[in-house]
Amino acid sequence: MRSSVARYLGLPSIPVPQRTVDGLIEVLLDATEHHDLPMTAERLFSWQAALFPTGYSGLQSIRVGQLRGEEPMQVVSGAIGREQVYFIAPPRAGLDAELTRYLEGVDHPPASIDGLIRTGIAHLWLVTLHPFEDGNGRLARAITDMMLCRDESQPMRLFSLSAQLLREREAYYDILEHTQRGGLDVTAWLAWFLEQIQAAAASAEQTLANTLAKGPLLAPAPDHRPRPVPAQGAQSVTGRGSRRIRRRHEHPQVHEPSQDQPCDGLPGARRPSGEGLSAAHRKRREKQQLRACVVVTA
Repeated sequence: MRSSVARYLGLPSIPVPQRTVDGLIEVLLDATEHHDLPMTAERLFSWQAALFPTGYSGLQSIRVGQLRGEEPMQVVSGAIGREQVYFIAPPRAGLDAELTRYLEGVDHPPASIDGLIRTGIAHLWLVTLHPFEDGNGRLARAITDMMLCRDESQPMRLFSLSAQLLREREAYYDILEHTQRGGLDVTAWLAWFLEQIQAAAASAEQTLANTLAKGPLLAPAPDHRPRPVPAQGAQSVTGRGSRRIRRRHEHPQVHEPSQDQPCDGLPGARRPSGEGLSAAHRKRREKQQLRACVVVTA
């Protein structure tokens, strides 16, 4: 699964995933990125076909892209001869009409029902109809993601409910069996379903906190730019508190030395006192001295 997701993101050196995993990723991306498209029978059939590109589920040939056959559909577990039946799907007769009603309810749910409640009902309804020979659970989880995206009006999932359901696989099958063998009361299922949404969101939040605690997500890129080379004859002058270098293309900043302090880089040089000089001569001397004390900051 990870290699397939990475390959869709364009990451290099990723092993080629199984075609069935590739198909599941395509289904999930279509469900979330195009959550606003109508959920038609053709779209649902294409999702189921993408899960089984070879027409086989393991070693068994199955119908793909079409509803299950006329034979009774049972969900069983256990060793051969000691199978335990957990669920018997509704008869094939009338399945087309029931699926049409289901898809209509997905695209046009009652506005008075909360989005999370609608999502939980849609998930339970599809796995109970069991319209296909295989892949019904994966399709129910894809529709769950699609309806959550519709409820939040965004084409992405910030937490994975599918991963949470897989972590609670045993409890998931237990609550399904209890609900499907009972009457029409789905309160217990919806309460459990909402708990899983809350747990999935908390897990995503904890994962993010752990990641941020490890440090910045992106380290600063190293600076490989070439360093400027001083022109021939240019002189590097280190002043107080900073490194300074003379560059031709920069405008010099002139720092006038104090009356009693020597110029930076010119030991012994002091501001001329001007005693005994004419005004013009004193002015020329001051300019020469200032020019010699020019400090060009890098």
